[in-house]
Amino acid sequence: MYLLTLDGQDPPRSIATELVALDDLLEVWPDEVVPADGELVDWSMDGSLTSAAFDESLLTGESRPVPKAAGDTLTGGSRLVTGRAVRLRAKRVGSGAALQQIVAPWSALSCQ
Repeated sequence: MYLLTLDGQDPPRSIATELVALDDLLEVWPDEVVPADGELVDWSMDGSLTSAAFDESLLTGESRPVPKAAGDTLTGGSRLVTGRAVRLRAKRVGSGAALQQIVAPWSALSCQ
């Protein structure tokens, strides 16, 4: 899966999910999975964010979308379910991300 990274200086470019680094500014589009734990910054198109909804059922079991606003924390593995793209500032990636910390003990058990 590729995401657009926007650093403010260069034109947007596509990157692989595994190449997401701390403090990257990423666009997440409807029905896409959030690639890293981070902070919801704003709508990608016009900079005005009132709220966005995310399906966090993979992580929490919550059956309803969870509303988020600018400044809220997003967890990698959740899915954007609203109709507009949002921007995310990556704060935890790779093995430091919440989903990886949930999966790691199970992976270790399956290798024994």
